[in-house]
Amino acid sequence: MQYTTLGNSDLKVSKICLGCMGFGDSKGGMHSWTLDEEKTREVIKHALDLGINFFDTALAYAGGTSEQYLGRALKDFAKREDVVIATKFLPMPQEVRDNGISVKKYINDCLNSSLNNLGVEYIDLYIYHCYDEKMPIEEIMETLNEAVMAGKVKYIGISNCFAWQIAKMVCWICLYFSPPFQSTRTARYSSHRRSGCHRPATPQCSSQCIRDRRCRCRSACSVCIFRRSSFVLLSSTGFLFLYILIITLLVAKVKFFPKKFCQKGT
Repeated sequence: MQYTTLGNSDLKVSKICLGCMGFGDSKGGMHSWTLDEEKTREVIKHALDLGINFFDTALAYAGGTSEQYLGRALKDFAKREDVVIATKFLPMPQEVRDNGISVKKYINDCLNSSLNNLGVEYIDLYIYHCYDEKMPIEEIMETLNEAVMAGKVKYIGISNCFAWQIAKMVCWICLYFSPPFQSTRTARYSSHRRSGCHRPATPQCSSQCIRDRRCRCRSACSVCIFRRSSFVLLSSTGFLFLYILIITLLVAKVKFFPKKFCQKGT
């Protein structure tokens, strides 16, 4: 098995990631073809034997039972530090929003549910499953940032979105220095077989903005333009203010001090 580093993180992952949407209780999820726990354990054990250490699941898969099956299997077959677990949270449902629940509480509830289902203390890669215009970017990123700072999440990612939506969130990251995205499923996950948002997102995902805390998108990023322009403007303004201050002090010295104090030797 070949391994690589995920983005700019310190996560060493196998180049093959085992997707876990096919695992879980078929009665509790949206798919009737998911594998039961016994067969799920066989697949996961075989994957580990082949050297796969990267597993991708989601809270929405089979009503959370995909996470439960994966967590119990990894606990029995592997050490926590030897595997990389990725899971996801969906946008806030309308009925939850109607009940007055905040975005922060919703994401934290999803995160805690995933941690309980997986039986772990932290998640290596926590992914925003699907972009939603109704969820404010600042609230999403602030909540994810707090999760990273609290040690519940190591890195964050995004999935199923258009290139301009990725760029919009990356601009927010650049402006407020939030933890950067380390992955996106739109770039690698069946991008050649999918239409719609996936193909246009591939070039955007290749940019260094996705992988680096320091935004290097140059003219492509309006926030970068704003920050560079602001720096130049503030620098120019500072020098101008200093020049005016010096001239003012010189004029004041000549105007208010008698000439005898300004003469040489006095």
